[in-house]
Amino acid sequence: PPPPPPPPRDSIRRQRQMCIRDSIIAAALFYLLGVQLPTVTINIPLNNTVQALDIDAMDETALAAARRDFESRWNFWNSTRTLLASLVSVLLIILLLRL
Repeated sequence: PPPPPPPPRDSIRRQRQMCIRDSIIAAALFYLLGVQLPTVTINIPLNNTVQALDIDAMDETALAAARRDFESRWNFWNSTRTLLASLVSVLLIILLLRL
């Protein structure tokens, strides 16, 4: 039997546009959940906690404890947000070039 005819060009174009649209939606969700959500729920509250400290009234032990409680968690989430934001940016640039 002869091979089936290729799909119409409009169908291919429509499928490509839908794929790009879905990828943009996924990138936006990835950005909101991976960057903005940790910012609002983790980094900002940590920043507020640090800003509320009266560092002039704290001794060296209390300062070291406050830093230990803050620094590793804040750095982890800041690095995570930076990586995810970078990946989303690269994805969006690739999608833009495919339009």
